[in-house]
Amino acid sequence: MNSEKKLLKKIINARFIKRKPLILSHLITNRCNANCPGCLWKNNTKSTENELDTGTIINLYQQAKDYGLMAVVIWGGEPLIRNDIDVVLSSAKRIGLLTSIITNGFYLPEKHSKIAPFLDLLLVSIVIPSPKNDDFFAIPGIFEKATKGIELIKRANPNCKINIISLVNKLNRGYIKEIVQFSDNMNIPVTFQAMNTIDYGSTLTERDFSELCLNENEEIKTFEMIKKFKKQGFQITNSIRYLDSFISQNKIYKCHYKKIVVRVEPDGKILDCTKNGDILLDIKREPLSKLLKSREFKAFQKRAENCHICVDAGAMESSFLWELQKEPLNNAYRMLL
Repeated sequence: MNSEKKLLKKIINARFIKRKPLILSHLITNRCNANCPGCLWKNNTKSTENELDTGTIINLYQQAKDYGLMAVVIWGGEPLIRNDIDVVLSSAKRIGLLTSIITNGFYLPEKHSKIAPFLDLLLVSIVIPSPKNDDFFAIPGIFEKATKGIELIKRANPNCKINIISLVNKLNRGYIKEIVQFSDNMNIPVTFQAMNTIDYGSTLTERDFSELCLNENEEIKTFEMIKKFKKQGFQITNSIRYLDSFISQNKIYKCHYKKIVVRVEPDGKILDCTKNGDILLDIKREPLSKLLKSREFKAFQKRAENCHICVDAGAMESSFLWELQKEPLNNAYRMLL
């Protein structure tokens, strides 16, 4: 059985038979070296007091694997800011999870040799493919470091798949062609990400990102341009359905994200996004399996179906994947296997 059929089997098994999530999404830290204007997750503390320690994280990943999850996505904040990130990644790999990190890329040159052997997928956030990227992240030199880090990871681990994530906003909507060309020149796919303005883990009220969010006309024209480049054959991972959601301004979908992904906060809590961030489980107190086997979790997944607040590619494309749509399935295969 080839890898694509194996992935399809896992999804079908998760959906129709075992009804188990596939991916552990670990928001490993809220700490970050950047100061992006549209961030929902950073806090300004330098303290690690509210983060899980290394041993607890490894135990969490082992629980996830034992329960049948296949992958872990580590993000933040900036995950590479953690001093133990190499130990966390190597442990996840040893346990048997597919590993991925979402990073702004600043620390990649410094840490590439420690993390590359244990990475299956690297996702690097680049908003404008030039030194203007430095202004968005408020870090001088970050574009150069991210670009250099990508090349170093390529050489250190040719099997690691790399993907650019580009947040679509007012500051980069005039650079879509440049982003696509950068992706093509680097021979790395790009995923365009629409902006969320609320996140139940950090705030229960919508943030005012009016200076960044595209208006309706801007959004239609920008996603039409992205779709045009995709049809020309450029490596854009967004599905046509995702792009058309913004072109048509019909962003209503049935959310299946919580059936595929279990998200754990930096302090080890799993929250209910349908009930204002109520705590479903605290990993430091109870095992992951207790929640995933519970009727409460199934009810949470069912409630989430009626929500379509999140417009990021992760939430929407995962939902399309759960519906076994061909293009999202092919994209998941290329990224995960």
